[in-house]
Amino acid sequence: DHIGVRNRMDPLVSIIGGGGYLRSLKQKLPVEIGEPDRTWIALAAYNVGIGHIHDARELALQFGKNPNLWVDLQTVLPLLSVEKFHKNLKRGYARGLEPVQYVKRIRHYYDILERWNLIGPAITGNTPESASLPSTDAANQLPGYPPLRKHSLG
Repeated sequence: DHIGVRNRMDPLVSIIGGGGYLRSLKQKLPVEIGEPDRTWIALAAYNVGIGHIHDARELALQFGKNPNLWVDLQTVLPLLSVEKFHKNLKRGYARGLEPVQYVKRIRHYYDILERWNLIGPAITGNTPESASLPSTDAANQLPGYPPLRKHSLG
């Protein structure tokens, strides 16, 4: 397919492909969307589709909200499932609450990892060997993506 994943049952290749797809979604968003909103909106697009994100941005403008801020966009995304609102949008109906919940769960997990990054080494006294990515040539199999480098998480 277009992100280069030949075997989606291979976890490593799927993770690399998913990361590449998320990167491509971030690149498709307007340049005026800054971080961290750009990441949260791209994650919502990963879940619901970039077209529905464009529709939600249009709705945000109609409601006088800032379409470049996740805090505003997450309030209008659920309206994509309400006929009164989605019937006049280009892409139509979407389960708009799902991407809001999806991003909320990711942010919660991210916060847990950030807290662990701060307190984990103090509790354990060191960073476990398992906190490093394995070396692999799998990334080299995906066209257009740089080789995977070994990174330490701690």
